[in-house]
Parts: sequence; structure tokens; C-alpha cells
Amino acid sequence: MKNTTGVSNVIAGITQKRLSYVVAGKRMYTIAAGIYTPSAEALVDTQCLDDFRLLYLLSGHGILTDAYGVSRNLIPGSIVYRKPGMRHTIERSGDGTWNDFFITLPLPIYSPLASAGFIPDLSHDMPPTPEINAAIGAVMNALHSTVPSDMVLSRILSLFALFEDVHHRTASVLLRKIDDACEALMGDFTKDINIPALSKRLELGYEQFRKEFKRVTGYAPKEFRIRKKIEHAQRVLSTEPVSVGVLSSRLGYPTQFAFAKQFKKYTGLSPMQFKRSVW
Repeated sequence: MKNTTGVSNVIAGITQKRLSYVVAGKRMYTIAAGIYTPSAEALVDTQCLDDFRLLYLLSGHGILTDAYGVSRNLIPGSIVYRKPGMRHTIERSGDGTWNDFFITLPLPIYSPLASAGFIPDLSHDMPPTPEINAAIGAVMNALHSTVPSDMVLSRILSLFALFEDVHHRTASVLLRKIDDACEALMGDFTKDINIPALSKRLELGYEQFRKEFKRVTGYAPKEFRIRKKIEHAQRVLSTEPVSVGVLSSRLGYPTQFAFAKQFKKYTGLSPMQFKRSVW
């Protein structure tokens, strides 16, 4: 069972939206932060915001569809940057588990910070950790107290910097795990590879594993393994005097016909045609 104590503490510690007022030029702007728990009427939310809003999902799940119609699954730890002027839709789970932490920055505050690189453009999943929860708590404490507005902004920018740092650390570990997965998928072709079991062994969620594997390699795990099988078959047919029947068994196909069908699908030639072309 997952440990949700940290998330529960964050939610319990933020009972309502908190505000801070920041002066830019001759105007006063409002920075808001808090926990958002949608009502039954607000499960589907289509907006084009005037301000910038960070969404960090603490619990629940949903789907984000951006201005270009591209959809993304949202899970605990998902970061969504709801940028000004960009129409998007969020469909939230209707099981009452949705809670997100949000920060709203007015456009005159957000724009110069983003232009200067203080708000990195991240749209990734970062499961809640004590480190992230503490940074969220620091933002809320700053908003709740009477500290100067520049201190509030400093805490907010520290949270964004932490997100970027965690992303880079996670990406390095993730790449090593994807390398391990590639090695496993290019292993003994006579054996079946259970993709969910492989993702579990690598300590990755199944959906996260599939998404990240495809992002890195360009292929889903199953497709990657098939292509590596076919590449191996091409090498063998090019260098060894082996029969198609023997090779199909070596590669774990139930029948020679199944092997020939898949080989032709990926190469445009039957195994025999390919063999004749290289011998």
C-alpha cells in the first residue's frame, strides 16, 4: 500500500486559499495558493486563463487536453502549467479523491519571471516526497504570515527550482532504468516478456514506464521487442546457413507461418526472399 501520510498532512495543513499582495509598477496584484477540491459540478473544467496557474496533483486522477487537442493522463505528482491565453480542459476523477495544490500568478508577475527562466517549462510527473511537501508548506507559510511580498515570491521560485532539480535527478535515474529495460527486451527471444512485470521490477508504474520508454526509444516496449527480433532475424539470415523453421523456433514464434508473417510486415519480404537477396 502506498504511504499517503505526507499528502494527507499537506491537505490537512491547507484548509483554504491564501493570498499575498504584490506591487509591480503602480499596481497591486494578488498571488493566491491553496488546495483545490472540486465540487461535483466542476469535474470538467475548460478554461482560457488570464493568469498563470500551477497545478500539482496531490491525489486523484484525470485527463488534461491542451490547446492542440493533445491529451495527457494526470496522476498524483503530475505538474500542469496552465499558461495565460492557452485554452485547455481538465477532466477530473469523479470518485471524490481529487486534491491539487495550486499557485496563481498574475500575468505582470508571471511574464518577467518566465522570460528570465525562473519558471522552467515542466509538464512531468513527480510523486509527492517529503522534500516537495516541505517546499509547498514553505510557500503556504509565507502566504499565511506577514513576511514581505518578495519573500513570498522567493518561496514560490524555490518550489519551481525544486521541481526542476527533482526532474533532472529523476530523469537521470529514469534513463538508466530505460536502458535496463532495453537490455531485457533484447534478451532471450525464446521467452515471453511480461511488460507489467518488467515495469514493476524497475520500480516504475506501468503507464509511466510505457510513456517514458516510448519517449526515449520512439517505440512502445512490445513494438521495440518485435523490431529487435526482426533485426536479429535479418542478421542471422544474412550470416548463418539456418533454415527459416529453426530460426522461427529460436525466436520464440509458435509457428514458422507466424514468424514469416511478422517478418514480412516489417521488412516487406518473406524470410526466404530476404535470405535469397543476401546470399
